[in-house]
Amino acid sequence: MSEPIEVPESAFENKPWFPTFPAPDLVREIKEHIKTKGDPHLWWGHTHTTPPMGGRIVYLDEFDVPTFGVTMDRVAPCPCCTPRHRKYKSGGKIAWFPDEAVIRLIGPQCYKSLDAEGHELAEHEFRERQRREKYARYLITQLPLLPEIVRTGDEVLEMAKAADEFRETLQRRLANTLFLRLWENVRNGVLNLIVRTREIRAGADGDHQMRTVDKHERYATIEGWEVLDPRATKIAPTLKRNIDRLQVMRFELGQKQDVRDADDLTLRRAAQTMANARKVIAAAIDRIALERKIVSPMTVATLRTWGQLDAATLKFSLRRNGRDLLVGRDRDHCCPIRIPPEMERTLPVLPHLADE
Repeated sequence: MSEPIEVPESAFENKPWFPTFPAPDLVREIKEHIKTKGDPHLWWGHTHTTPPMGGRIVYLDEFDVPTFGVTMDRVAPCPCCTPRHRKYKSGGKIAWFPDEAVIRLIGPQCYKSLDAEGHELAEHEFRERQRREKYARYLITQLPLLPEIVRTGDEVLEMAKAADEFRETLQRRLANTLFLRLWENVRNGVLNLIVRTREIRAGADGDHQMRTVDKHERYATIEGWEVLDPRATKIAPTLKRNIDRLQVMRFELGQKQDVRDADDLTLRRAAQTMANARKVIAAAIDRIALERKIVSPMTVATLRTWGQLDAATLKFSLRRNGRDLLVGRDRDHCCPIRIPPEMERTLPVLPHLADE
């Protein structure tokens, strides 16, 4: 055990000055004292006596004790087990004992040695209260943005429906009408040429012979190739579900005078709904921006030129005419695929959410 430290007798005096649940301002004052002074046991409201057995305990917050540059594993004494010796440095607890109306600043696990069940209950209630406060703070700061988020979501939803329609039509026409295996030839956005070369290779008898070999050589890369992936799922259904949940959450919380009046389950669901919806809307924006590049001037020009080369892995014709993407085996036999105007609208910007 470390050397004893001097603890004034005033610290051992009972200070039953906290009959009601301590306010957040008091907790902040305690943490500020510890941060600046580094001596939890000398805070004016701390009672340094050993807690009585069987009393109620409430953990209000946690703290670390600074060492101000000195290397120490243990800094502060704990009234539960080592009132005159250094015991802990990190994870200290601000503990309120309502039966005594006192506050003790103790080590992270020290009360467990006196009352394991009481410690576990207080720890569980503290973590639950932390989660509730986190959800409440999050919602209080983010709810003013909710109308704009919903408007953005609705705007993106219209674009997502158009993007889904275009993707479905494009893939269906390529597979079932034109019988063009475009996806297989542009997978990962790489356009290849078939290059025929002569190589010396060993035969089965061990003799070396000159042989003709066809190899793939990269010609170019394109953006927007993801829209051709047959495994791609629709954007709109998931997006709509999340926007609908936002609307329901908005109504439920609108019935409360204060967000903090909501029960734990409502708070947790509301915070998760807000965070999930933002992620889904952001992902939809990114995916629409990515997939619609298939009809951009650069991608169309690259595909058109590549598809006409004799050495291309797939021979076809592709060009854009206004709102139509014309695709076919050759220029004279093309199938028009309508490009919905909603798909090419200016993408909205999702309002920034703090703490995400």
